[in-house]
Amino acid sequence: MLSLGSAISGGSGSGTYLSINAANGYAGDLVNLEVNNSSVFRIGSNGVIATASVNSGSMTTGAKTHVATFTVGSVGATTDFAEQPFFVAPAAVTVQKVTFTTTADVTASDTDNQTLTVARRATGTPATADTVEAYTTNTTSGGMTAWVAKSFTSLSNTSLSTGDVLTFKTAHAGNGVALNGLLVTIEYTTTT
Repeated sequence: MLSLGSAISGGSGSGTYLSINAANGYAGDLVNLEVNNSSVFRIGSNGVIATASVNSGSMTTGAKTHVATFTVGSVGATTDFAEQPFFVAPAAVTVQKVTFTTTADVTASDTDNQTLTVARRATGTPATADTVEAYTTNTTSGGMTAWVAKSFTSLSNTSLSTGDVLTFKTAHAGNGVALNGLLVTIEYTTTT
């Protein structure tokens, strides 16, 4: 174990091999690793990693994976939630997963159901909504269990360019089915 500075207060209950606790007001580097007098990895006193060698090409997929959520709230059984934008691509990204979660069970029915749709509207053709995922609460696709995410990974139109918009809407059939506390989540990776 190596401790530099005063004892840390937020270490692991199982122990800490290396701890650094700089005095209040310290403005230098907490860590500075060098090769031949050139810094290759630094952590500043503000916790920011400063290095030229960490870039998107050297990051793992996990480091490039992001999540965006859209709280829809409750949708009545015979209500159609009008298409709303909920995500604007900050860069070139690929949608990996779409997830729907509710706060109450949704019974599967072939006559009374809801179709939940996530679509892409590309910056060059915003009038066209390209479906990414369309899930219908019928007996083929199944219903939903409260508080259990219903995830989809076999998606279409998953490549988004900077500025492309993802939208969400619902459409009911028959007497529909209520969607209580609906949350839409997308998982996406940056491609650059």
